[in-house]
Amino acid sequence: MSNIETAVKGFKLKQKEVVFAGEKLTELTRRGDDVRENLPRLERNVESVRAQREQIVDKLILNTVSRDDFGKNEEFRKVQKSLEDAEKAVEGERLISEAVSRQIKKIESELPRLHTQVQLAERRVWETISAEFESQISDDIKETVTTIVAIGAQTGRTRQFILDCLFPNPSSGETQEIQKGLREEYSLID
Repeated sequence: MSNIETAVKGFKLKQKEVVFAGEKLTELTRRGDDVRENLPRLERNVESVRAQREQIVDKLILNTVSRDDFGKNEEFRKVQKSLEDAEKAVEGERLISEAVSRQIKKIESELPRLHTQVQLAERRVWETISAEFESQISDDIKETVTTIVAIGAQTGRTRQFILDCLFPNPSSGETQEIQKGLREEYSLID
C-alpha cells in the first residue's frame, strides 16, 4: 500500500467517525424528543392515579375503615400498585432522558475534535500527494532552477519573481479542475 493510499484510508476512516457520530447524535436526539414527549403523559397518569387513590381513601374513611384495613381493601391495593407502577415509569423515563442528554452533550463536545481530525487527515493526504509529485522532479531540473535563481540574483530579480516566471500560478478555474481530478484519482470524493 502506497503512502497516498494509507493517507486516504486514514482520511476516510476519520470521515466515517464523523458520519457515525452525526448519525448517533440524530438518533439520540430523536429518542430524547420521544422521551420528552412521553414524560408529560406519564406524569398526568401519576396524578390521575393519585386522585383515584384519594377518592378510594375518602370513601373508605367515610365507611369508618381503619388505617390497618386499607391494606386489606382490594380496590385500595390495586390503585396503590397502579400508583407505584406509574411512578416507576416516570422515574424510568427521567433516567432515560438524563442519560440521553448526557450522551448528546458528550457527542456534541466530541464533534469539533472529530472534525479537526478529518481536516488534519485530509491535509496529510494532500501533503502526501504533493510529496509524491515533488519526488518526480529530477535532480537535473532542480539544479537548473537553482542556477536560474542564482543568475537572476545577479540581474536584481528576486527568487520569488524568477519562480513565478518559471512556474506561473494556475487560474482559479485551473486549480479547481486539477484538485477535482486529483480527488477523483485518489478516491477522495464519495
